[in-house]
Amino acid sequence: MIDRRRFVDHDGNWVFVSGNNAAAEARAQALQCRYFVEDDEDEQVDDVLHSCYNCGYRRWTSSSFQCLAIKSATTN
Repeated sequence: MIDRRRFVDHDGNWVFVSGNNAAAEARAQALQCRYFVEDDEDEQVDDVLHSCYNCGYRRWTSSSFQCLAIKSATTN
């Protein structure tokens, strides 16, 4: 299950609160997430596959990433 406490809602865009330099937290979150799907290999940035940083539902922002899986889960 996605831990929404690790994300903040910015006008319907769920942004990871720990930013783009918190690999351990991104990995822990991905292990809990039933929506995790591996992104294309050329889009992966973490050496550990199961990381939000490597997820196909991740969209980068200037300082973090937006989780499209949460957005989809909250609108369905």
